[in-house]
Amino acid sequence: MRLSAEAILVSRGNRSLSDGSAQVTAETVDAFAPDGGTKADARRVLERLGFSVADAGMSLTIEGELETFEGALGVRLDVSPEAAPGEAMVTASGDLQLPQEARGLVETVAFPKRAHLFGPPSGKQRESHGQG
Repeated sequence: MRLSAEAILVSRGNRSLSDGSAQVTAETVDAFAPDGGTKADARRVLERLGFSVADAGMSLTIEGELETFEGALGVRLDVSPEAAPGEAMVTASGDLQLPQEARGLVETVAFPKRAHLFGPPSGKQRESHGQG
């Protein structure tokens, strides 16, 4: 089974995009960006680990087989293709363990949540737009 995830790179300003407290603004965005050397080095390491790698701006999108992710991240992954919208489609059995060669380059690997394709997310009200 082929999976996709985002490799969140270590930023040049040591600011974290993955800890949940990031407030990225036009004035602070550069502090969250990796430098070019980090991105290039991370790409080489991730490719050596067996991933296909695409530049996604402030992160790298990585793709690979389930076994590639499990071997590189040191955890068993559970894949739930029927996950509800907004829920994770891939969950780890424990904490991800980045390989030694990726430490200092990759902050973490994040798996996407299932998209809301139709209508508003559950629990949210529709906008009125003056009709009604």
